[in-house]
Amino acid sequence: MILAAGCTDKVPMTLPDPPAPIVQPAEYAFGDAIASADNRAAAAAQDLLRPRFGGGQERNLVAPAGTDFAAVTRWYDARAQEAGWEPVAGFTDRLGGGRHGFAYAAGTRAFALVWIDEASPDGNRPVTTIRFGEGR
Repeated sequence: MILAAGCTDKVPMTLPDPPAPIVQPAEYAFGDAIASADNRAAAAAQDLLRPRFGGGQERNLVAPAGTDFAAVTRWYDARAQEAGWEPVAGFTDRLGGGRHGFAYAAGTRAFALVWIDEASPDGNRPVTTIRFGEGR
């Protein structure tokens, strides 16, 4: 008897929330200028991914002064690759000036993390995660 199994219908793992030191704040404590820039960055990410994945669910986070975003990017690259997610080509370049981030897609789902150049006087910087598709 031959038994065959396929993995083509496997639902990809949901990518995790960002690692420390990025955290969920008790309250979103950024002034109007920074909050507005953060909202524009999240809207740009939504605009880039919405046509393919539908509207995304946003979560506002905070990165303290000195956060190494290159290390955060490497952390996600490793986990996304392990889980079978693919980078969204050109995502960062299309966000616009003063905005940074990355996005991954797997089937009908996507995940993006975006941040801006502006920081509060204490060096904290807003970060937004956006999950698209079923099971976000």
